[in-house]
Amino acid sequence: MIRKTTSVVVIISVVVISLAFAAMAMIDTEVLARFFTHQYLASRAGVEIRPVTRQGAEWFRTMCALSAVVWAITAWILARSVRKNESAATPSNTALNFIQKSPTTSRLRFALFCAISVGVIERVWRISESLWFDEISALIDYAQYGPGAIFGTYFVQSNHVLHTLLSWCALTIAGGASEPVLRMPAFFAGIASIAAIVALVREAALWQGVPTRARMSLVCGIAALSPIMVLESVEARGYSMMILFAALASWMFLRALRIERSLSWIAYSILCALGIWSHLVFVVLPISHGAIATWMIIRPRPRTNDRMRGCGAILALTLAGITTITLLAPLLPDLLRIRREFQALDGNEPTIFSVEGLHVLLGIGGAWTPLAALPGIGLFIIGFFGARRDPSRRIPFAVTLLGLPILIIGTELGGSWMYARFALFALPGILLAITLGAFDVAQFLRQRDANGMRVNGVLILGAFAIAAIWIESLASLPPKQPIRDGVFYIRNQDPSISEIASLGLADNVVSYYGILAGMNVQSIGVRGVTIDKVPTNIQWMIVLYPRSIAVGTSKVLNENWILAETFPGWVDWGNGDVLVYRRIANADRSKE
Repeated sequence: MIRKTTSVVVIISVVVISLAFAAMAMIDTEVLARFFTHQYLASRAGVEIRPVTRQGAEWFRTMCALSAVVWAITAWILARSVRKNESAATPSNTALNFIQKSPTTSRLRFALFCAISVGVIERVWRISESLWFDEISALIDYAQYGPGAIFGTYFVQSNHVLHTLLSWCALTIAGGASEPVLRMPAFFAGIASIAAIVALVREAALWQGVPTRARMSLVCGIAALSPIMVLESVEARGYSMMILFAALASWMFLRALRIERSLSWIAYSILCALGIWSHLVFVVLPISHGAIATWMIIRPRPRTNDRMRGCGAILALTLAGITTITLLAPLLPDLLRIRREFQALDGNEPTIFSVEGLHVLLGIGGAWTPLAALPGIGLFIIGFFGARRDPSRRIPFAVTLLGLPILIIGTELGGSWMYARFALFALPGILLAITLGAFDVAQFLRQRDANGMRVNGVLILGAFAIAAIWIESLASLPPKQPIRDGVFYIRNQDPSISEIASLGLADNVVSYYGILAGMNVQSIGVRGVTIDKVPTNIQWMIVLYPRSIAVGTSKVLNENWILAETFPGWVDWGNGDVLVYRRIANADRSKE
């Protein structure tokens, strides 16, 4: 009865989605274009509506019409499949009795509650830190202009659309901007990611045909305390949503392969679309799932239903692709206009062979710092290579981790650039491997030592040691980029000051905190190209990304300015320090 009710609810939801797309397809292009207009960009261009915005509105209407038809067909197929009673489907390689044998007991619920509570405390501890460059850029370039501009504009790469939309919602509800308010969507997504990864590990255990409770408890603690999980939960960017939707989509993909239900495939399609809407690099995950589905069609295992499962996955991916293109259609003309910015043209962009590649490697340990990552890397290797003797791990690992080599190869062959955080869609699979590695270690110790109490003591001690290392690594890590600290240091040093300078990247993000401190902030260009033209009445300067300063700029800086204070930051792996400079008293005053 519950299953039938769920099916009816899903069918109704699919019909509603189809009708919603149909309704949006009937909205006039001019009305949509006005809604998607970014007022600042339009006024700067001297037009009411930019041509790319109008083109995006046209594409959106076209894709809405197509999506309405596709989702209507989906509702029809789903209704037919429900009438045929899909409950006859059986799992491919595991028995469903583990679902009954491994219920979510009150003890497990308490363990999950405790682990998530610890995770919440760690995240609340850092949520009020200074916003860093990308967070401020997303706010001043997109979120402050409302949902239409967020939905339909992509002129700089800081727009993680779904997250930016939710940030705007948080700002509207709170009635103003602050660090916790801007980070609230990421915070809740980070907490939800813990539960999503637990569900993924449970599904992997069902594939293996092993009890689920112990694995669920362990991975819950790992996900709650993993430094990467904590840090991405308190950053107003789309990465915590990338992790969340990667865990949910991978879980639903495995579940759909196992139980062969249309409901699971539809949920999977929606999750993939939302994941890509959160961060464009997420597209690598469904691409990897498409490769798996294609392999199942071409090389089905004997006496299995692999070919039909593969076809179901391809249909679900097609639905996800059409829905994704529809969601992105308003901003696609803008995105295509700046497509060259995704190429490594300058020669100094980060690649897999740079420090970013090193941190991709550290990321498989669940942390960004070497000491904190080492235990996780060891457990990951043990768990991952355990698939050689345990074939039941292979499909869960392929589903969650195959996207990582595809990302690396695609980035290099495409001549693009890469940050370690782009690979965070693989984090759920990484935590799955770490969990299985921990169980492999436990099994090995129990085979070597018959004293169960002693083995359990060693395992508990090891778990506490790793937790302590992770907690200490977070405690010793400075804010990502303490811009606020630098600005208010200047204000405290000289309460009468009215104007300062900032040296950094293109966006004048320092001005956000400058306004809060009652100071005007004059940008001196990308990496300080106009540093020699700073008026001498400006006595203070904030420098961002100090390792990226050009040699000529650094020379002028050292001749005319003195370092007053350094605020450590960890963004870009050591390039996140915020430097506060004060003009040398006898410096050249010819520009007064």
